Amino acid sequence: VTLTILSTRQFQRFKTKRPKAQFIRALTGNICLWLIIWANALLPLATVSAILLSAPIIATVLSPLFLNEKTSKFRGLCIAAGLTGALVITQPGMENFTPSYIVALMGALASAIVILYLRSLGQNEDPLTTTFYLFGWGSLFAGLCLPFFWTGLPSAYALLAGIIISGFLSQFFKNNAYKHGEISFLSPLIYFNIVWATLLGWAVWKEIPEIHVYIGCAIIICSNLLITWREQKMSQPHREVF
Repeated sequence: VTLTILSTRQFQRFKTKRPKAQFIRALTGNICLWLIIWANALLPLATVSAILLSAPIIATVLSPLFLNEKTSKFRGLCIAAGLTGALVITQPGMENFTPSYIVALMGALASAIVILYLRSLGQNEDPLTTTFYLFGWGSLFAGLCLPFFWTGLPSAYALLAGIIISGFLSQFFKNNAYKHGEISFLSPLIYFNIVWATLLGWAVWKEIPEIHVYIGCAIIICSNLLITWREQKMSQPHREVF
């Protein structure tokens, strides 16, 4: 990120108008990343991805507090249905429920907060600036943890490099997306994650999600699609009849 800014000589991108918001977004983003990595180590890949689909629902719940957006009764019903889908996936109180599901749910909550901050910062911050501060603070956070958790694995360096590159591209494009698009329009695109997660989980680890994961995932997807459809319908101007 730094090399990109230096090569273009656009040094103003190092400066942020909202340092506090950038810090909170970076802190939340890194916590979200740690929780997702932890959850993937405990649960099947598709199950974690299905739980993370509830992040847009949670973001919609929190949007009145962060973005002063109003929540209609229709949206409230869709939110309730989406959260019910998350409960179907995690099945609290059932025999197969473990604390690992809580880790994934906390990752979804952190992801929702990140969505809200990206939308807020996108109104007056350059996407590359937001990406710079995310990785800048993230490097500091990770550096403080290295003496306690780092174990050298030379064979994993290539994988780490791939994660770094894909992570940078993901954050950069996500920042651009939330700068120019509405949450209600962009949120449904996350549904592609469950497709890739299911395919990769089966191809690499031979993981096949249980039926309740698919049922809960379908409920969450339908809830988000209904919210998106409603938002698009409400945003269309009414035509006068002559």
